[in-house]
Amino acid sequence: MDRDLLHDALIDLACDRRTYLPEHVLDDLTDHVLDVLITARRIDVTLEVADLLPGAAVVDDGAGPYIDLAPSPARDDAPPMLHLNDHTPPRWQHQEPDGGQVRASPLTWDAEPADVVAWLATVHPPAPSSVR
Repeated sequence: MDRDLLHDALIDLACDRRTYLPEHVLDDLTDHVLDVLITARRIDVTLEVADLLPGAAVVDDGAGPYIDLAPSPARDDAPPMLHLNDHTPPRWQHQEPDGGQVRASPLTWDAEPADVVAWLATVHPPAPSSVR
């Protein structure tokens, strides 16, 4: 979402309600609403991709959602994961277990979930037991 368009929409909304919002309040509100919308979109697309990955689990540790590709209650290291990075626009990336190698994808969060899964298979082949 374009920040300037959101900012203008909030000004229009305030004017419709005959409410004066100081510029610094309007800027803070714009940033907050934009953060909420971006977070919601990250969660939505993460869940859509995870639905196509047998045995995967979506986890949110407070830093944003990621897909745990090998969930295990006995795990004490960081799992292999798939998540959206902080670039603009966010891109999918895969990270090896325990903070290992990171492979960035050319696919953004607007990519089709099946395309993300196909890319993932090139960098993180499924375990033999999870192949359908």
